[in-house]
Amino acid sequence: MAALFQLTAVACPQCKVNLLRCKDSKAGDMVFCTECLAGGCYKEVIEQQCDLTRQFVTRQFVQDFLREIQAASK
Repeated sequence: MAALFQLTAVACPQCKVNLLRCKDSKAGDMVFCTECLAGGCYKEVIEQQCDLTRQFVTRQFVQDFLREIQAASK
């Protein structure tokens, strides 16, 4: 799944949780909130400061993403 992942310094305006960045060939370069699932294109949200899109990712995507992060940190 994710070739690159990182915690950003930008927090979700609704949940106050820092957004996660995911960059890979399938998903592209995006950021999302693990709590409310809002997100968007990295360039639009982080660089252009656009609003997040509600329900940008699924709960299953977030669970798979976090599982991959755990596996990569071992």
